[in-house]
Amino acid sequence: MGGRKRVSGEKDQDVLVGLDLGTSNTTVIIAERVDSKLNVIGMGASPSVGMKHGVVVNIEQTVDSIISAIEEAERMADVSVESVYAVISGDHIRSINSKGMIAVGRSNNGTGNKIGHEDIQRVIETAQTIQFPADREVLHVIPQDFLVDNREGFKDPVGIVGLRLEANVHIVTAAVAAVQTIMYCLQEVKIQPIELVLQSLAASLAVLTEDERELGVVVVDIGGGTTDIAVYHEGAIRHTSVVPLGGESVTRDLAHGLRIPRSEAEALKLEHGCAHPSQISSNEPLVLSGSDDRPDRHVTKDIIYSIIQPRMEEIYELVIRDLRQAEFMQKLTAGVVLTGGASLIPGAVDLAEEIFALPARLGKPKGLGRLSEVADSPAHATAAGIVLHGARQQDAEIRGLRAPRKRRKAMRMGNTKFDNFRKILADFF
Repeated sequence: MGGRKRVSGEKDQDVLVGLDLGTSNTTVIIAERVDSKLNVIGMGASPSVGMKHGVVVNIEQTVDSIISAIEEAERMADVSVESVYAVISGDHIRSINSKGMIAVGRSNNGTGNKIGHEDIQRVIETAQTIQFPADREVLHVIPQDFLVDNREGFKDPVGIVGLRLEANVHIVTAAVAAVQTIMYCLQEVKIQPIELVLQSLAASLAVLTEDERELGVVVVDIGGGTTDIAVYHEGAIRHTSVVPLGGESVTRDLAHGLRIPRSEAEALKLEHGCAHPSQISSNEPLVLSGSDDRPDRHVTKDIIYSIIQPRMEEIYELVIRDLRQAEFMQKLTAGVVLTGGASLIPGAVDLAEEIFALPARLGKPKGLGRLSEVADSPAHATAAGIVLHGARQQDAEIRGLRAPRKRRKAMRMGNTKFDNFRKILADFF
């Protein structure tokens, strides 16, 4: 790496590194903290060949994708990366809401005591005392709100006097095998993971406003292999889920419907894709290049629309079904925020407004300063969001609101390398 400065998202408080292991692309963003602001100083991306529906299915190919993306980001930023905040997704993700309660105790005069940070930590710990299966790992325990002596609506009850403290929390779990796969890939790259962050939570940090979180909003992050859902209401995360369909399903439909290679279908989707008839301004035929034994063919934009629209509608309907089951459809006053690579298909927002019967907008990353134009696409919302998450975690540790996070340990395979690990994957998949 030459004479580049080595940076670590944990040791170096001035530089943070985010890694988005997407189904279509692996993206790395390096950001520098200057006067409490984050500036993008490097970004790299490479195709994700070894991923399927948000889960690593080929270790060697995934390792190659990570190396390529990191090296590109390192060259732009002129630094060498040691550790990262990484994203995790996939339909193995599960989430629940839970409650905890503790007694704060009485003071000498018989009234309640002032609630401190230690009380907050204790009540959150009680809220997560749930028995999960051995093949599940807790990723996040996120406070939603607190009750003090049955009084509701406290976001931060520190300093409030009371006898009893209750907490509502959102718990996200993942399959152990999927988590350890990512750990092992990063071990092969000699990169230390600081924390794994759910994709929808990372994307939400980058694209939502405080007003939207308060009023009620759903983030629909349409990636390559999955669509990640995050619902916010009254300022807190209320629901997360994953739909196992994404932009690659659209690409596959185009490839089958038009009988063209996947690579050509992907290019056609990005250049001439359409999910709503309002985006068909011209119906002039497009040329589909042939081969030595097959002549060129022509296709009109309305045919492309007729292939893309049903799949996008299906994705939206699956999201709506999930929201109805969770009983959150009636709480989305601020509507829908679309992000992720497939949200860039022309007409995706218009179709969402029709299907959801709610206002919808395109979510682009915010909160990054200099060079943010290299990462301002919805396709990069997750990578940008995980950098913002890392900054928040560091700030909380500096203020003493949370203990310093221990780095995750990757799997140790000894001399057998992939053999035992592939057995774990076989059991999982």
